[in-house]
Amino acid sequence: MKTLQQITLLFAILMLASCDKTPPKDCALLTIKTEDSSLKEIRARIGRKVKVLKRDSNGEFCDTIHFKKQNSDQVLLFANKTIRFVYIEKNKSVVMNVTGDNLSLATFDKDLAKENNLFTEVDKELNQYKDKVEMIETIEEAKEEVDKFVKEYESKGTLISKDPIYKRVVKMTVGNNAAITILFPVQDRIRHQRLTVGDLSKGKPAPKFVNYENYSGGKISMEDLKGKYLLVEISSSNCGACRKQVAPLKEIEKRYKDKNITYVNIDLAQKRHHDRWMKRVKKEKLSGVHLFANGDDELMKAYATNSFPTFILIDPQGNIVTANAPKPTNPKLIELLDPLL
Repeated sequence: MKTLQQITLLFAILMLASCDKTPPKDCALLTIKTEDSSLKEIRARIGRKVKVLKRDSNGEFCDTIHFKKQNSDQVLLFANKTIRFVYIEKNKSVVMNVTGDNLSLATFDKDLAKENNLFTEVDKELNQYKDKVEMIETIEEAKEEVDKFVKEYESKGTLISKDPIYKRVVKMTVGNNAAITILFPVQDRIRHQRLTVGDLSKGKPAPKFVNYENYSGGKISMEDLKGKYLLVEISSSNCGACRKQVAPLKEIEKRYKDKNITYVNIDLAQKRHHDRWMKRVKKEKLSGVHLFANGDDELMKAYATNSFPTFILIDPQGNIVTANAPKPTNPKLIELLDPLL
């Protein structure tokens, strides 16, 4: 029994030591400090592995990060619907101070403080963009604003560190955050206007697709399908969210088997994914019309969408019923279709 107690005590000491200020050889040490007791756990993704960090006896979250080949890396942290990238290097001790439960506005001291505080500066500046974003009228203007923002912080990042991994993390993190804060709200606002009162509102002529490759052979255009309701899915063969629609789509097909409606799947994957598309259609055994658009992003622009899958309902005359139809996983799709069919 005594030996077991000694082992337990030794293990506890080692656990406390893991959050010591000196990282083990060829490792980085990440310590996250917060006074917010509501923050119970933080998920950390390093590469493809995800681990859950729990508070230790000191009220801190700690993790020792091992390096295999490279000397630097990035950790992606998730907590309470906030996300944070942290840049780390071998044999460094990174201390992250979180106010409340918002990881994005954390500050850093000890090693790599300048590198990581740059990301906090990015988020603070973006938080002040709200009024400016309201004034942006076009998606092109929004993209220009994002590019300008990213270039500014890429320059700042280059002055801090020459490490290519750090430069990549800066570009990716700043680009993602700027798109979420600047570009996406403008896209959403313009899309809402088009769907409600603009060219994609109910009764307007649906944007047409022309000469897409048909899985059953030859090519097909939207005009060839006129005379039926069309439930169009814009998707991609490498989209995980699209695969979740397969089973409920089969139920939709059964429900309206003898009705005046055709399911049309348009795959926007690039040419290199053509074989994957063919295999997917064969494997899923969905009826309807399956088309390969060879990466035609003009169709996504035409329907004001930037996500897969997007469902569109078109009437027999080729006019829009809704360019934002519920997904088959949503019971509201049946509520929409039943009165029409």
